Amino acid sequence: MHSPASHLYRITQKTNAMKKILLMLLLSAGCNLIIFAQCTKKVTWTASKADFLDESGNLQQSKDVKVTIQTTSKEIRIVHSDDEADTLQGPVKEDTCQWNEPFKKGKTILKADLTERDGTYSNCLLTIEGLEGKILISLKVEAPDGRKFSIKIPVDSYKEE
Repeated sequence: MHSPASHLYRITQKTNAMKKILLMLLLSAGCNLIIFAQCTKKVTWTASKADFLDESGNLQQSKDVKVTIQTTSKEIRIVHSDDEADTLQGPVKEDTCQWNEPFKKGKTILKADLTERDGTYSNCLLTIEGLEGKILISLKVEAPDGRKFSIKIPVDSYKEE
């Protein structure tokens, strides 16, 4: 026969185990909310360099130029050299957001048709990738004339809004 003290001890152990499980679930849910919040917020990415590659991935040109990219899950806007006349923007058609550690390790992929000021648009795939604390934005473009190229933009800074 078990004593009341041993019965109480078993209940206390089970209660402590349940508290630990509940705490782990709450922490996991909190982390998921933080990561999801990153995916839905407006972020402004700033860079000082852009590498232009051909369809085969060969470097064609490297430019020291200020590039500002604003992203949300609904829209992309790219401005070169703070020149509003040199802007590409458009609605996001598809988005995928998978970050294990916000802004450090993970990836966001946005598909969009970006329109220039003259009304021409290009089919684009924008990838924001964090690896080892560094962020790289890759833009794959299919121009209206069918020409394909890529732009690699190493991010200097970013700001959540």
